[in-house]
Amino acid sequence: MKLFIFEHCPYCIKSLLVARALGLEVDVRFLLNDDEATPNQLVGKKIVPILVKDDDTAMAESLDIAEYFCTLANKELSQGEHFNQAQQWVEKYLETFLRLTFVRWPQLALPEYAIDTAISYFREKKEQRLGESFDSVLANSDADIATMEHALSELTWLQTPEHITWADVALFPFLRNLTVVKGLTFPEHVLNYVDTLATEHRIKTFTRVAV
Repeated sequence: MKLFIFEHCPYCIKSLLVARALGLEVDVRFLLNDDEATPNQLVGKKIVPILVKDDDTAMAESLDIAEYFCTLANKELSQGEHFNQAQQWVEKYLETFLRLTFVRWPQLALPEYAIDTAISYFREKKEQRLGESFDSVLANSDADIATMEHALSELTWLQTPEHITWADVALFPFLRNLTVVKGLTFPEHVLNYVDTLATEHRIKTFTRVAV
């Protein structure tokens, strides 16, 4: 199976996390951010992640792919005690999350930004999404970092699981992506959660290259 992803995409990490947790062999392929042809050819629109199955049929949508992995492995994930809280937390702080992360990704040597046109494509799309320039957003990083540190302090219920649940699928990819933000302080138990799940499931964090 081939899983087409962007390394910075939290929705892609949802699918990858489940595959790794279930012990499935998946060939991870990175698309360039401005590659519209490949996803359109596979599923009819520009979207990631995309899974190309062993029979060469393709499917999209991160949670649909994750559910398919569960079916293949004949295993089901539990919902998790804090599933609703995890989803609500992400929804509540999504805009701050996007402001903090969008502006930093092009500064990293990620495979989806291997050429200049991919970087400019991403920047143009995401500036439209944010409604302001990356330079303007970066200038207000201190305020966004303060908001996110308050948000992280709300995760008093977060525990590192013995086995991942759908609550972890909902939350971990976003916490992992926040490691790209230099100067953002994580509560110790949240950082331990991120580092433990990342190590166990062979998913890169960005702490050493944070900007």
